[in-house]
Amino acid sequence: MNKRVLLIVTAICASSGALAADVSQTVNPLVEATKIMDRCAAIAHKISATPVPAGHAEAIAVAFHNQEVTKAHTTANPGKLPPPEMLKPVPPDQQAFFTMIRAERDALQKCGEDFARVHKPAHALVKTAGDALEKEQVTTATEDHKKLGAAMIAYHKSSENLTAAIASLSKDVNHQRYLGGVIEKYFLGR
Repeated sequence: MNKRVLLIVTAICASSGALAADVSQTVNPLVEATKIMDRCAAIAHKISATPVPAGHAEAIAVAFHNQEVTKAHTTANPGKLPPPEMLKPVPPDQQAFFTMIRAERDALQKCGEDFARVHKPAHALVKTAGDALEKEQVTTATEDHKKLGAAMIAYHKSSENLTAAIASLSKDVNHQRYLGGVIEKYFLGR
């Protein structure tokens, strides 16, 4: 855990009431952002844990062949799919993997959109609340300070977990080809 969070928690334990009249205005957005980051990390972990079936490189080549044949045939014959004998069969386990990875990519993209919506405001709230708490010099913490401290710690832990999950996923060559755009657009460089 980074030093800033530890300083904030120390300040919370040594502070009281001048932070905000309604701490829920700070806590609720942090809780929402934490839930979104946890959901994104869970999706990333699920994808990372899914093994790529043996023979995947060949299946990619077959799928690419089928895509190109279909594209050429529909260009030459608008509205008509190529006859089945022109297409090569994709093994069922590979087809299941393709279907799963597309569904998980879509789930990660939706989560990334939610993450992009809440990340900067939540990060700004953490900074603002942390700065306010550091400036307070009171000896006892209130319930509001404890709630805020817990929300800030949960937010930071969730952020670290998401960072680790995305880093792991972005280093996996087999999954990266399917998820690279989503990872770069929503998670890297945040």
